[in-house]
Amino acid sequence: MPMPVAPTPTQNVEMPMAVADDQAVVMSLAQAVLSGNRDLAHSVVRSLEQGGAKAASVMTIIAAAYDQLYRARRNGITSVLSGSAEAVSDESLAKITEIFIHSMDAVYANPFTNLKLAVAQAFEVRG
Repeated sequence: MPMPVAPTPTQNVEMPMAVADDQAVVMSLAQAVLSGNRDLAHSVVRSLEQGGAKAASVMTIIAAAYDQLYRARRNGITSVLSGSAEAVSDESLAKITEIFIHSMDAVYANPFTNLKLAVAQAFEVRG
């Protein structure tokens, strides 16, 4: 059985999640948020939740990727997410990173509530 392929930011599909914590799928969520693709972001979150992913792991991977992007920018280096974040200022990227870091504080019984809230807040910052 082939591994699930992370959708490109222009795709809007429900993905089968044979490997729920597949980092490529999580990174597609990070890219969708940065590029402003709400439909894809919500689709990926639903797929991760239905596939049994650990929300804390998803938030950790995204926060670390955003931190790496922020640091790369500060050092004049490109990163995997650079293309998706062209329209996002350094200040907004820092705020979005903080949102995902703070979302790891388990406040709600369903950990995906924290992830969904983080995605919604990130879109508010991104615009």
